Amino acid sequence: MSKPIKSEEFFEKRTEQSEIKALIVSQYFKPWAKIILGSQRRSGREEKIAYVDLFSGPGKYTDGAMSTPLLVIEEALKNNDIRDSLLCVFNDADKTNVEGLRVIYLLFLELTR
Repeated sequence: MSKPIKSEEFFEKRTEQSEIKALIVSQYFKPWAKIILGSQRRSGREEKIAYVDLFSGPGKYTDGAMSTPLLVIEEALKNNDIRDSLLCVFNDADKTNVEGLRVIYLLFLELTR
């Protein structure tokens, strides 16, 4: 059994478990979003989806590899329907991580419109 990682060390190096989580979330986010948006469109509801990450961290590891929040944002920005409907909510014990992700998200939105 591996020893627990301290929270301040978590984003220094991506673990195998983190890679698997990022892969699953990033691969399934787009199909999930399209299904939800299509259902909302068919029912006449406002087309809005939310991505909530309660332990977002800074969005990347110290080696530069993107973590789940940035992978989701990157995928969303490739599709206009998803991009225009997405609301991102980030949370982290370090509020500078949350603010940094918010700024990145807003900049990406501005650059892709």
